Amino acid sequence: MTICDFSTVEKESMLRSLEYWIKHWDWECPTVFGLELSKFQSIVNTWPEALIQNEEIAVLAIFGSFREFLHGASSVRPNQVSNITGINFEHANELLNRLGKAENQG
Repeated sequence: MTICDFSTVEKESMLRSLEYWIKHWDWECPTVFGLELSKFQSIVNTWPEALIQNEEIAVLAIFGSFREFLHGASSVRPNQVSNITGINFEHANELLNRLGKAENQG
């Protein structure tokens, strides 16, 4: 599975999740995500090409953003997920699992 195997709606929710973290970036984020803000920003700036050109870093950023967004110390309430990402909590959680598989393949 590659990042290109995700639907247009899922890719849009990935972008929205990255944008959420750029807006909420703090001193812990580089540790939580394993990436600096500049890497997150470069993925957003080159979206959707980043999914192909820099797939490994894109998957790492997206997986980390969904993991923290849904289950981390900075997670949002399940009923807020769709307002931010455009998909509901259950779909986002399933997407996180699929992203984890894509990250492990990278």
